[in-house]
Amino acid sequence: MKLDLKYIAFGISLLVVFGLTAQDIHFSQFHQTPQLLNPGATGNYEGKGRLIINYRNQWGVIGTSYTTYAASFDVPILKGKMNGGYLGIGGNFYKDAAGQSQFGNTIGSLSLAGVLEVHDKGFLSLGIQAGLRQFSADLSNATWGSQFNDYGFDTNLATNEPANTFSSKMYADIAAGVYYQLSNTTSSFLDETIHEMDFGIAVFHLNRPKQEFLGINEGRLPVKLVIQGAMEKGFALSPFAVVPTLFFAKQGAHTEFVAGMLVKISSGGTAKLTGFDKKMAIYLGGHYRWKDAIIGKLMFEIQDYMIGVSYDINVSSFSAVTNRAGSFEVSIKYTSNRKQLLHGHSR
Repeated sequence: MKLDLKYIAFGISLLVVFGLTAQDIHFSQFHQTPQLLNPGATGNYEGKGRLIINYRNQWGVIGTSYTTYAASFDVPILKGKMNGGYLGIGGNFYKDAAGQSQFGNTIGSLSLAGVLEVHDKGFLSLGIQAGLRQFSADLSNATWGSQFNDYGFDTNLATNEPANTFSSKMYADIAAGVYYQLSNTTSSFLDETIHEMDFGIAVFHLNRPKQEFLGINEGRLPVKLVIQGAMEKGFALSPFAVVPTLFFAKQGAHTEFVAGMLVKISSGGTAKLTGFDKKMAIYLGGHYRWKDAIIGKLMFEIQDYMIGVSYDINVSSFSAVTNRAGSFEVSIKYTSNRKQLLHGHSR
């Protein structure tokens, strides 16, 4: 019997998704998903508002791809009214879909963080996140054993299945984290300026929510530990800086470790027509996800906007199926920073 590639892809996508019910989906541009990394990062940044959109397309070479979408926003509030501290509030939306069945997970959550300035330009925050999750699928394009006629699948035959769509029970999910952010500082490391640094520890699925599919109890979602850190280190009288980052996650028997570095090239000047300082930077480099992928990254930043693209080259045992093709990812971030704009205009 010769199977069509689309059926192989459908089967693989189901196996992948069911296998990942015990392991959360990740983004290669993890530094562009602050609330997915740590609820404590909510509102802990320089600016008045932040909006981020993420898109990921994975394994398109084996058929219908695995796509992931995310969007988040967060704002600091009550700055200057809490004796050196303030609050951060935010929201996060996430959805993924795999294969022809579009099997995936939909998540909506809200985050709240308390942020305290522990020293000049150094902020420590504690955050909590609560949300709702639900798995669902559209089976209208799926094929079933009752449709096999010894030569292939005849979609005109009855499926003998009760419905073309299904969803799991919606369940609550809780997370918490501690996060530290240092920015625009004159601190030094080996006599060179550190422009930014952050570090965080978070725990997700604190309530270990129960998962059910088609009325069948699939067990509880394991607690996930996430540790992440980054630093931007500049060089005297130079437009260059290095940005090393790392990410570690452990959930049940699964672990993930990503480390790497970007090179930042900055430029700036005052626009003749507006009088604003146009600060620009290009980030180029890569990361390595242990025993899984080599990730190339290119990011472009101009004033309040940052756009990032990345591509994963698969180096795991699954590369025999993917021919080393991995994932394409795009992120867009907008951070409102009115103080910098007004300052630039006054000059």
